[in-house]
Amino acid sequence: MAKHFAKSSASHTANLQPLSSEEATEKAPSLKDSVPSLGDTDMYVALNEEQVKANQLNDSSQSAEVPEEQADDLTVIAPLDSAELGEKEEAPVVLKKHQWWKIPAVLVGILALVYVGGAIFFNFFFMPQTSIYGKDYSLKPASDLQASRANEASNYSVQVSGNGVDLTIKASDIDLTYDAAGYAHDAISQQNPWMWPLEITRSRSLSPHATASYDTSKADALFNQRIEQAKESAQTLENNGITYDSSSKKFIFADDAIATRLSLEGVHKDLQTAFDNLSTTVQLGPESLMSAEDLDAALKTANSYVASAVDLMLGDSAAYQLDQDTIASWIKFDENLSISFDTDAITKWVNETLAPAVDTRGTSRTYKRWDGKEFTTKAAGAYGWVIDNDAAIKAISDGLSAGQATKIELPTKQSADKFTKQGEQDWGGRYIDVDLTTQHAVLYGDDGTILWEADVVTGIPDGHHNTPEGVWYITSHIRNARLLGPNDESGRPGWDTKVDFWLGVKGQEVGFHNAPWRSAFGGNIYRTGGSHGCINLSYENAQKLFDIAKDGDPIMHTSENNSEAHVFMSYRRSTTRSLFAIKSRYSEPKREVINELAEGNLLSALTKP
Repeated sequence: MAKHFAKSSASHTANLQPLSSEEATEKAPSLKDSVPSLGDTDMYVALNEEQVKANQLNDSSQSAEVPEEQADDLTVIAPLDSAELGEKEEAPVVLKKHQWWKIPAVLVGILALVYVGGAIFFNFFFMPQTSIYGKDYSLKPASDLQASRANEASNYSVQVSGNGVDLTIKASDIDLTYDAAGYAHDAISQQNPWMWPLEITRSRSLSPHATASYDTSKADALFNQRIEQAKESAQTLENNGITYDSSSKKFIFADDAIATRLSLEGVHKDLQTAFDNLSTTVQLGPESLMSAEDLDAALKTANSYVASAVDLMLGDSAAYQLDQDTIASWIKFDENLSISFDTDAITKWVNETLAPAVDTRGTSRTYKRWDGKEFTTKAAGAYGWVIDNDAAIKAISDGLSAGQATKIELPTKQSADKFTKQGEQDWGGRYIDVDLTTQHAVLYGDDGTILWEADVVTGIPDGHHNTPEGVWYITSHIRNARLLGPNDESGRPGWDTKVDFWLGVKGQEVGFHNAPWRSAFGGNIYRTGGSHGCINLSYENAQKLFDIAKDGDPIMHTSENNSEAHVFMSYRRSTTRSLFAIKSRYSEPKREVINELAEGNLLSALTKP
């Protein structure tokens, strides 16, 4: 058998030449049996791995020829003829390696397509659980929102109120246009399409925004008409249109006048906000008024004066509560919105309302005596509260002007032990009670303890010499006083009687004093032989009362049948010592008559020169 060898100078590898079919059959008779049929395709027999290595070694030696002993060991590759392989033998099954790595790659690709597709989708559609101002837009396209907003804008109207304005404006009145496309774009932009796998699991509420445009000159014409109407109405208002609302207890600017202060620039700001949101109502606020700062400051100051009621104090007690409505009635505003208090109105209120309500001097009281008996005095006497009206007017005005006043002390001309409402006991536990029925007087201590008591003789109950009724108080202590009768025709006192102890009750006209001309006290002496109003005492009892009584201690004269007064007198410190002359019905009094008159009809009390 011929052997074919070739040497390549370029690659230093052996050239393999195919054998003819006859040679292949002769040299390799078993090849057909050992190699599976491949059909009509040529088959090549691979070189033995050991022989390939030998060839490579032979090439590396740069040999021009292959040694014959080596050539005999080469496996010759020759194509097999189909006839040689046989027509009926089937081709072998060629098994390929499994490629499992391709499955994850395919899944990733699919997921990537889904993710990108979702991101693209949610660039134009709203995600699930999406609402826009309360309306559900889940999985709806942005174009639906645009169409809805455009339709809403075309039929839009707004009700404008506040600051004296009540006006309905239609879109057609002011040539309103609305950017519905921008609104829808702003809405869809508020969701992140690239985060849709996470975002679709939660709910969201979108708040898109867009701008509107309108003809401002047409809007101005509508408001200018209202301003002119307000100017006509404001001419009849006080306080430049600022009024007090009693329901809210606040000062406000009257609707009939506030429109005169409209600032169209401020109005347009409120309108633009409403138009951008297609709001159906607009409430004009302070920013839509001219000089809103001045107006706000005036209203704030005025409202601070009426923020709460004010207690008017007498001592430790609230004698009267000044309500917010009354305070508001005294506040005045000038053209510059400066605030002042109407002193004339305050004066009238103090004189006609406050004083009659808190002054207790000369009023009737009902009280319970320490022994449990209840008495009601007549509306008379000098004891009780009396405010100083002029000083009170100033105190109230100054107190309110200071702002945020809650209590104001009332100046007084006269005070009592405590303040109670009229008709109640306004003295403490210490007082002198003179019972005109029993002709007995008692000085009680603060705790009800009897500090002094004695029988007395009071004035004859004939309508001319009665002991004065009501609530009184001791005005003075005078030692060695002289009781002088009225002057006669010659100008001399009708009588001149000395007493050792004098305690003034009704000025220097009526009081407690000793009566040396009397030998008996108590009983019914007063009915026919009583005094002319004073309370007569024995020397010892007058001395003791003079020593322990205080200016300001109370005294009361009452009777159970109220036909005879029960006078309650409270002592007040007084240094006044004056002469009071009282006419006598006796023109030519005799000495004994003078003495009799002096004990009951005190003409005067005077310190001994």
